[in-house]
Amino acid sequence: MTEAGFADRFAALINDVDLVTFDVFDTALVRGVFRPEDLFLQLAHAARATGLLSPGHCARIDIACKRRDAEHDARRLAWKREGRTEVRLDEIYALFGTLLDIDANVLDRLMRLEMQIERAQNVRNPFIAGLHDIALRAGKRTGFLSDMYLDQALIRQMIEDAGYAGFGFLHVSSTAFETKAWGTLYRRVLRDCGVSPERWLHIGDNPDSDQRIPHALGIRTLHYEKAAVRLQTDPLASRRHLSGRPASGGSIESRLFQSSCAGLVSSRHFCDPAAAGFKSEAGFWTDWGYRHGGPLLAGFGSWVVDRLRGLNASRAYFLARDGFLTKRAVDRILASGSAGTGDISTAYLYASRRSYNFAAITQIDNASLAFLTAGTTALSARQFLARIDIDIDRHSAEVGRAGFSSPEELVHNARQMRSLRRLLRSLEATIVDQAQAEFATLKRYFNDQGLLDQNVIVVVDLGWHGSLQRAVDTLLRRMGSRGRTVGLYLGTFAPARRHTAAGLEMAGYLCEHGLPPRMDRTVKLSVEIIEWMFSAPHGSLRRFVETPNGVEPLLAEFDFEPIRWDRARSVQHGALEFLDDYLARWRGLSLPDVPPRDAVSALARALRRPTLEEAIALGDMKHVEGFGHVATERYVARPSGSLRDPLSYPRLLKGYRDAFWRAGYARRMLSGGIPQ
Repeated sequence: MTEAGFADRFAALINDVDLVTFDVFDTALVRGVFRPEDLFLQLAHAARATGLLSPGHCARIDIACKRRDAEHDARRLAWKREGRTEVRLDEIYALFGTLLDIDANVLDRLMRLEMQIERAQNVRNPFIAGLHDIALRAGKRTGFLSDMYLDQALIRQMIEDAGYAGFGFLHVSSTAFETKAWGTLYRRVLRDCGVSPERWLHIGDNPDSDQRIPHALGIRTLHYEKAAVRLQTDPLASRRHLSGRPASGGSIESRLFQSSCAGLVSSRHFCDPAAAGFKSEAGFWTDWGYRHGGPLLAGFGSWVVDRLRGLNASRAYFLARDGFLTKRAVDRILASGSAGTGDISTAYLYASRRSYNFAAITQIDNASLAFLTAGTTALSARQFLARIDIDIDRHSAEVGRAGFSSPEELVHNARQMRSLRRLLRSLEATIVDQAQAEFATLKRYFNDQGLLDQNVIVVVDLGWHGSLQRAVDTLLRRMGSRGRTVGLYLGTFAPARRHTAAGLEMAGYLCEHGLPPRMDRTVKLSVEIIEWMFSAPHGSLRRFVETPNGVEPLLAEFDFEPIRWDRARSVQHGALEFLDDYLARWRGLSLPDVPPRDAVSALARALRRPTLEEAIALGDMKHVEGFGHVATERYVARPSGSLRDPLSYPRLLKGYRDAFWRAGYARRMLSGGIPQ
């Protein structure tokens, strides 16, 4: 049943009842994990991270499994000895301590840790909270019922923390050992409240204890299907590539993160009426960012923080523009109270290939020529010089001697590339003078940012080839810095190996020097879409200029940038919402390592097997290839033509080969989603 259908049934019943009660867990409160028992995976990690249990102890014993065994044994003994179907948390832990072979003090601290995690994990269900408010406004008495081993005082605190107020009572089975499952808790409410069964409406997720049992007593019921179940059965969820059931194998960290992704995504889409992106086109980008960007941001961000801590770094520099989103994520993680983050500050460092690499030029050698002529789009001789702010009209004679018919001649073959190289060599003095002037201004900017005073200069970026870090390192050495530069990247490709061979330090989260190959291939499904997701609300850096207020960046702005940014901003908003939800479930506990494969899995699914909706929405975006203030744009994946028209086949094939996202291009081409 949809939320709208459920709300309609609730509205139809509310005037015919005097009492409305709600189940607590998976109804009034929702956890950020897929299965309730997955919380024990978090307990296992936290016990190790806080030092309650040694790494060796945790390696020998499956803590999560033993915690489940202890509960099973406690219930079996309670039934055998006293005929009870419910137990208390302290009874479970008495057996848990025996299974773990730990002393009473450690056991007590471990139990308190579980209660802390329960409080962090269980948050308000906005949909059910809305129904509770409606019932109160209608003058109905409300209450909460739960079959749960946690103490009633703790559950009351959790309900109140979630913003529920004005309810009349809370009954928990662990207090009086009366349960919904056996009907005794319902009979108690009938007796205490003096309400007739037909004037009572109960809402809960369990088909047995929240539906069959109260219905047999004459109580009206509404079955609220838990979000995790709906995630697996809702056909729209399947089409939208939402996270499915987490794998049962793998490391604790892998199982826990998969469960967190599935739990958070399902709670957002099936419990929060404000998360309209799942149900309407208007919020497509925010919703897409939550599902695909959020897990990647959580994994990469926590990895960066962990690496910074390992380097004893006091400051990290996030390179513009691709470091914009990562900085926001890391700032959130550092502010979350996650244990051991230390005193680390962050800075946004304006950077670009054009500005840094050009300022490093001292002569026109082969390396300089390779940089100055780089690009995949055919440009004119005028455009190549404009990229480095040189007016070609002042050098007409050199243009002719180099072999160009005019400054507007495009460079798209070997002969014209040779002419371009001759032109650049002939302008060596002009180019070097321009580069040295920019170097002097850049040095003042670096000094203002504190780079020249750091012993360890940590730069954070998306990565790929490591050329920008090489430029930073070269510049800093020329400026007299003795600090070592370390690069932390989402990933690096095989060509980056030449820089590490030359002594640069760098590490990649998803892949390093193209390894492992599977992750390298995942990133290369569409580097352009990943870069768009991490883009910033400003143009690329051309160079630095002196102003009355000091050194400031001169940015290139393009007419098509606002459109791309509006969509990227929504994607980033969704990704950061996921990160906030994820961090809230840890509340100061040390974050676990997120396996890269799990962090990128949702995005990889979309890039490999996009829905038609995704293929059109993402494919119709334009990728911008820029250098300085000269830029060209092409659609990411937008076929032109029709498979029904054989004359368009050559054009479609060329488009596929040139596409920035081939899977999206093929999805549109084969489905007919092609602009005519």
